[in-house]
Amino acid sequence: MSGDRKAMCLKLRLSPSLNDEVGGQLELELTGLTVGECLEKTKHHYPDVADKIWKHGSLNPQILLFHNNTLLKEHNFSTLVEKRDVLDIIPAIEGG
Repeated sequence: MSGDRKAMCLKLRLSPSLNDEVGGQLELELTGLTVGECLEKTKHHYPDVADKIWKHGSLNPQILLFHNNTLLKEHNFSTLVEKRDVLDIIPAIEGG
């Protein structure tokens, strides 16, 4: 059944401190089956943002990711993307 599943669009919302990396945009759209697949696409489509998200091939410990307002860890990257999903990227220092 999962082979029939179509990629969904994930809205990626950036902290204001990261939006300079993409010309001032606060929201980007990424398409994929899973959250991890969408995040991987930042490496190709938004390399300046990816440099903030990834460190040495792993999630940057200074970045917090919230998938639909729930803190996301790397072991959750296989979570399937659904319609209207939102991923917020916030530098940890801004998260409080």
